[in-house]
Amino acid sequence: MRNTPSTTSKSTYKQYIAVARNINTYKKFDIFNELVYKTNNYLKDEHSYNYSAGVKYNYSDSVTFMIKGINIFDNAAKGEYPRVNPITFQPEEPLSISPIDREIRLSAKWVF
Repeated sequence: MRNTPSTTSKSTYKQYIAVARNINTYKKFDIFNELVYKTNNYLKDEHSYNYSAGVKYNYSDSVTFMIKGINIFDNAAKGEYPRVNPITFQPEEPLSISPIDREIRLSAKWVF
C-alpha cells in the first residue's frame, strides 16, 4: 500500500514556504535579491532554500547590462520522480532532482 499522509507514522503533514524579496535602485543600478525557503515534514524532514540575486546597470535609455545568479547556493527544493524498470516492470529507487538549475546569466540589451 502506498504511504499517504493519513497512513504514515507522522500524525500531521506540514509544509511551510516563505519568500523574501528586495528590489532597490541606486543611481543607474537596479539591485534584486530573492530568497525562497521551504520546509516539508512528510516522510523525511527537508529544508531547502533558493537564493537568487542580480544587478542591472542602465548605461543609457537604450543600453542595459545585467548579471543574475539563480539558485546560487545550489540548495533548491528537490522533487521525487518514480521510476520503473522497463524490462522487469519492477519499481526502482526514485530520482531526486531539483527543477531549478544553478546558473549565472550575463546579458546586454539594446533597444533601437
